[in-house]
Amino acid sequence: TSPYDRNDDFSGPKLQAVWQWNHLPDDTKWSLSERPGYLRLHSLPASDFWWARNSLTQRAVGPESTATTELDGVGLQTGDIAGLALLNLPYAWLGLIRDKDGFAVVQYDHITAKTVREPVTGSHLWLRVHCNFDTEIAKFSYSTNGTDFKPFGPDFITVFQLRTFQGVRYAL
Repeated sequence: TSPYDRNDDFSGPKLQAVWQWNHLPDDTKWSLSERPGYLRLHSLPASDFWWARNSLTQRAVGPESTATTELDGVGLQTGDIAGLALLNLPYAWLGLIRDKDGFAVVQYDHITAKTVREPVTGSHLWLRVHCNFDTEIAKFSYSTNGTDFKPFGPDFITVFQLRTFQGVRYAL
């Protein structure tokens, strides 16, 4: 049993105790009150995901766990990316990107430096990752309706190492 409720609808006045910021947050670039019932994260420039500020994280529970998030990317500007990640070194993420061609789902694997991309017609998606820490395999998927999830991208090999911190953290 987890000591924290790991589900969060972001309807409270403050973040639940299960969340931690990856970096010192810029408190002017996130909000729970700007759109009640949602976590609003405003993008900040970063050279890559590892350096992205205002990444909100929580510990992944083993030996297996699944993280699912609902994403409304209507406010994304051209060049913005929002999504669900596995924060570690190496890392991987599944996200919604907005570029000159519109919206696309993209998965990035830090180990291979490869991306998989698929255009989507809308900006409202559910993103999911299932991690099996016994086999060290993570599988990403996404949904356009919150019910039917489509596997997306290759499996990601999670790596247990002690250079950064122990284990993988789910990140928004």
